[in-house]
Amino acid sequence: MAQTLFTSQTPVSGNVTNGNSISLGNYLTPAVDGFATHIGWYFPVNSQPGGEAVKAALFRTSDSAKLAADVVFASPGSPETWNWVELAAPIPMSAGVQYCPTVRSPSLYVASTGGDSPWPLANGDLSAPASAGRFEDDDGDGSVQFPSDSFNNGCYFVDIMFSVGDDPAEGSAALDLGLVVAATGGADAEGSAALDLGLAVAAAGARRAQGTVALGLGLAPVAAGVRDSLGAAALGLDLSVSSSGLRASAGASALSLDLALAAQGSDGQAGRPVAAWPYGAREVSGYPWTPRPVKSFSGEVG
Repeated sequence: MAQTLFTSQTPVSGNVTNGNSISLGNYLTPAVDGFATHIGWYFPVNSQPGGEAVKAALFRTSDSAKLAADVVFASPGSPETWNWVELAAPIPMSAGVQYCPTVRSPSLYVASTGGDSPWPLANGDLSAPASAGRFEDDDGDGSVQFPSDSFNNGCYFVDIMFSVGDDPAEGSAALDLGLVVAATGGADAEGSAALDLGLAVAAAGARRAQGTVALGLGLAPVAAGVRDSLGAAALGLDLSVSSSGLRASAGASALSLDLALAAQGSDGQAGRPVAAWPYGAREVSGYPWTPRPVKSFSGEVG
């Protein structure tokens, strides 16, 4: 679960301004290794003049290094409460290393100073020292600046979401999504997955899903080509729309649904052309199971 430095603390002053844009932050240190995923800021009472957006970044204090590109809060945001913006990717944070989540305000900000300041502050694995609040006047380039100045024990209510454990962007995924759009080529998804979804749009090519899946879904609109699904699946669903082409399915499945719409071609089962519209019943043979009547149709696809 994500941790934050602040809990119930709120600023005393809700509409402070120095008459210029300013970067505001506070120094903090994690007690364990983890990842920063979001930066939060307690928004002032009034919206920024001109509707200009607030930006955020994360710095390492030892060398003033900005660890990721600036991200932008939704504008105008919600006044007098915490607003959060997600970093482009989780940023590793090391135990015992000091960092500074920072925002750039176009003008207005919140503050608590002197005896009203909450410093020092600790919550969970995060802690901030006395006089942790920092600020830096804007240098004019519009980006978030590393804040190094302090005044009267000021706190500017900048926070971070800190997650302990593995990088949340890595590891096993419940959803595996592959997309390939090419003149010629293919995409292969191999292995086991709770859901494997592959989409291949090509002039000529193939999309293959191999392995064991709870749901295997393949869609291939092609001028000429083949879509193959191999292996065992609880549900195997394949749709092929082409002027001329084949659909082949091999393996065991609880449900196998094959649909071929073509002006001329094969229905992918008995190797016979589809019957004329409207539906026409016929017998399918050539399989080890008992022949059964099926329905098929042909016609121009709209």
